[in-house]
Amino acid sequence: MVANNDSTPITPKKQVLAEQMLAEQEQLKEQKQQKKTPLSPNENYFTAIPPHPSSPPHPSLPPHPSSPPHQSSPPHQSSPSHPSSNSSTHVREKQSQSQPQPQSQPQPRSQSLVLGEHPTTYQFTDTPPNDPHTKQKVLIILRSDNHDNGRNATIAFATAVSALFSDIETTIVLMGSGVYWTQQGRMDNISIKGYDTLLSYFTSFLLNNGQLLASIPCMQYNKNVDAFLDRKGLLANIECIGLSTLIHLTKNASVLTF
Repeated sequence: MVANNDSTPITPKKQVLAEQMLAEQEQLKEQKQQKKTPLSPNENYFTAIPPHPSSPPHPSLPPHPSSPPHQSSPPHQSSPSHPSSNSSTHVREKQSQSQPQPQSQPQPRSQSLVLGEHPTTYQFTDTPPNDPHTKQKVLIILRSDNHDNGRNATIAFATAVSALFSDIETTIVLMGSGVYWTQQGRMDNISIKGYDTLLSYFTSFLLNNGQLLASIPCMQYNKNVDAFLDRKGLLANIECIGLSTLIHLTKNASVLTF
């Protein structure tokens, strides 16, 4: 039993309350001292935060992740043994950023060309590939008879001979009034100023593998063509064709009309 100055007896309940008050006062003093004490550089920030008075002291318990810190975290300090490690790292980062990144070069693309039903693939070059199947062709249609003294016929055969000399596949088709020249002997003694004779151009045309054709419908209804069915009087090197064959010849060919 402890007596106070008034000599009043102290009960056990009051003694417990007094001890609790003294403990709380001492705890508050310790908290004030901890707040005044500066943190060392290597000390964890969260150890300086005092626990709640109602909870038991736990210096290593961090706050809840959802609760923001009361003070800004101290800046990160490099270890004393390597003071220049951060500066060298920053220099490397700046050098890597300043160096230009290599740009990827576009790869050459291939182009697919479809010719009929057979696709062909080739690389883009300065000059297109040579295709032997795409030889240049010219189709000359002669529709004039001898009403101009053979002028159009002479120019047509002269043009055909020039094309053959240029390695161009050339065909002459006699249509309309042009079937007049299918009869033998009608090219004799035909000449115009500035050109050779029509017969000389015709002979050169055949010798250089020129193809001479005539339209069957035009020959059937032309009064100047005799004995068409038995080819009596026709030129020996002429070939008679229908209109469907003529349409097929115009495909992929340059067409000239005289």
